[in-house]
Amino acid sequence: TTKDPVLYTGMALDNAIKRTARLKTPNALMEEVAAGNVFQIIDTRSRAQFEKSHVDGAIHIPLGELRERAQELDPTVPTIVYCNKGVTGNAAQNVLKNLGFRDVCNLSGGNQNYQHIKSCL
Repeated sequence: TTKDPVLYTGMALDNAIKRTARLKTPNALMEEVAAGNVFQIIDTRSRAQFEKSHVDGAIHIPLGELRERAQELDPTVPTIVYCNKGVTGNAAQNVLKNLGFRDVCNLSGGNQNYQHIKSCL
C-alpha cells in the first residue's frame, strides 16, 4: 500500500461514497464484545503505538505485514481493523476484503476515538 496521504484519503472517501467500507463505532464494538460476540481485532499501527494503548483484545499486525500475516487470521470470523484515526484502517479493511475475508469493519475514528470513549465510560 502507498503511504501517500492524498491517495489514502481518496481511497477512504471513495469507499464512503460507494458504501463499500463498513464502519463500527467504539460504542457498538464495546457493547457487542460485552454481549459475548467474538471478533478478531487487528491493530495496524506501529509496535510503539500499540504498546502505548490499544483496543482491548487487539492483535498487533502492522499494515505493512498484513498481507503476509493474514493466514494467522480466520477469514470467517468478523474482523475489526483500526489505526490511529481511521485512514490506515481503511486500507487494512481493503486488504482483508481482497483476501476473501467475509465481514471486515474499520473502527470509526481509530484508537484515538476508542480510547476517548472508553475514558468517558
